[in-house]
Amino acid sequence: MPFVNIELVDGVFTSTQKHAPAKAITDVMVKFEGFEAFRSVTWV
Repeated sequence: MPFVNIELVDGVFTSTQKHAPAKAITDVMVKFEGFEAFRSVTWV
């Protein structure tokens, strides 16, 4: 299971802004792993 840990500065980003990069990073991990099934086991 891939695990990506990213720390953001407190109080700078909205909830929506926090979710956008998490989705984008998950998309990249799925692309490089080659299987859509990895989406459900990738943690960002």
